[in-house]
Amino acid sequence: MDYSYFQKLWLNNEYADIYIELYKLWTQPASVIAKVVDIERTKTYRKLINMVKLWIVKETQKHKVKHFFVDNIWDLQRLVEKKNEDVKYLNQNKTEFFNKIKELKLIQTNTPKITLYESWEWFNNIFEDVLQTVKDKKVLTIRVFASNTIEERYEWSKLWEYANKFFKTLEKENIHIDEYIWVWNLIMERVEHYIDSVNLSELPAAKSSANIILVWNILYFVVYNNAPIWIKIENDNLSDAIHILFDEIKRLKKMIK
Repeated sequence: MDYSYFQKLWLNNEYADIYIELYKLWTQPASVIAKVVDIERTKTYRKLINMVKLWIVKETQKHKVKHFFVDNIWDLQRLVEKKNEDVKYLNQNKTEFFNKIKELKLIQTNTPKITLYESWEWFNNIFEDVLQTVKDKKVLTIRVFASNTIEERYEWSKLWEYANKFFKTLEKENIHIDEYIWVWNLIMERVEHYIDSVNLSELPAAKSSANIILVWNILYFVVYNNAPIWIKIENDNLSDAIHILFDEIKRLKKMIK
């Protein structure tokens, strides 16, 4: 049995077997057809009902039991014509349809996706999450705001261990860091832009300071306090705005020099 004709009509082999056997046996209940094609009766019944809806199989009642039959095999041709009409409609309306789908995506992407953690326990997740984002987005450059004051340096050794591992991984993967450093003595009073990579893992993480990491369209805020808080925001509009701020700072620093 060549099933290709049925398959082109989106009818699988089981539909084809049920249809052919029904045509040969004339009018039969689903139970009889199920035994012939060796398909479970309920499943056979559902497929027969589906073919009734397609107008290629007819149904009737005998002794209060629903029977099915193939009235005219040329009903298959009418199904082909209906499919052709559907294809023609889809081709004529595809532009409008796809534009509506795109609008839905734009609405969705304009809604920020926000993740927040507040604990030393989760701190390493910041670096792991950033590295995973770099890998997923296949970016070659990330942008970082970091602090460099001598107010109060955290002595938690794990922080420096995590940070050192993070920056070594970026270096190994040839990921460039576009760095902007808040500098001064006790408080952050000016911004410096570094073209050549500095060892950010050696910078102090002062209490109440805040670091920003921007990876493509994902923004990370890290606020150091008694327990660090980090916020991950995924939003195209916000990330675009921050990229513009980075570019503007870079432009102003070049003008000053």
